[in-house]
Amino acid sequence: MAEQSGIPGAVVTNPGFNEQARNSAKDHGIPSLQVALYPDPFDLETDAQLQEKSAKIVVPQIIDALTKPIPATKDTAEKRDGREIMFTGTVDQVNRYFTVRAWSDGMSVTPPTTEKVEAFLKYTDYPPDQEIAVLPVANLKATLWNIAVNGVMAGCRSEHMPILISAVQAIADPAFSYRNSGGSTHSFMNFFWVNGPIARQLGIDHGQGLIANPVNSVIGRAMSLIGRNIAGLRIKETQMGSFGKQLSWVLAEDEEAMIKLGWEPYHMDKGFAKNANALSAGYSTLWGRNLISPRRPIRRSSCRSWPTGSPPRKPLPAGSRVRVVDTCLWGPL
Repeated sequence: MAEQSGIPGAVVTNPGFNEQARNSAKDHGIPSLQVALYPDPFDLETDAQLQEKSAKIVVPQIIDALTKPIPATKDTAEKRDGREIMFTGTVDQVNRYFTVRAWSDGMSVTPPTTEKVEAFLKYTDYPPDQEIAVLPVANLKATLWNIAVNGVMAGCRSEHMPILISAVQAIADPAFSYRNSGGSTHSFMNFFWVNGPIARQLGIDHGQGLIANPVNSVIGRAMSLIGRNIAGLRIKETQMGSFGKQLSWVLAEDEEAMIKLGWEPYHMDKGFAKNANALSAGYSTLWGRNLISPRRPIRRSSCRSWPTGSPPRKPLPAGSRVRVVDTCLWGPL
């Protein structure tokens, strides 16, 4: 942002997204972002309307934002120990407490007790405070401890921990563009697929109805909670998807069927050994794209799926977008 370079600036946005813009700026160390509001949806306006409203409504706001003094702000963020006991009560009381504070997705969570979190940590050799990644948009540290907390809340089993660690590494990869897909007004959906013996050991499904399989679902839900609580993507705050954001999900590849067909499983195609454990991450806009008025001509083109560093593969349906990033799965099994 220009402000980070000492250049005064103002962001132009629509009503309903002004607070998200300010919250995102705070996550980037800009406490008083100046915002100018365009009163109506950009995509529904004609060129003449855009010019007229920009000149009469937006430009005066930008001038005020750049010429008037900015009020001083105080940092009110609380710094807490990640292992601090935040609440004690019944399961219902814990769920109500977590929902009110936007720590949960509104569905029932498993209270993340110290004992349950420590059970997850047995599936890694690293210390609980080990930093795995820094996740945008909130730029918070993803540690083994807070990854495990979200895994417990989602209903994961402790042996799912290596999958969660690797998935966090995948979305933290700059090539994955999590900052853009997580904060976009399109309702991007994240998904992960697992190759290797660990998929069979954990019962990650590759058959009909796979994303509704309990194992596939709870691991995906954990990644959605990690997006909420560590990456900081919360509706009406920093997660700007017009329709919201669907729960993430996980799947496995039917490697046996691939080999019978004479094809290499995906992880072998990427250079991993047949019995290596590997995880890939992607995001899609196959659901929840913004509605655009048919009154304006739109050029539609076929987007493509592309693994990082590889040439484009076969085209996907027009209007869809899938991004794939590969990462190695690690952790004792």
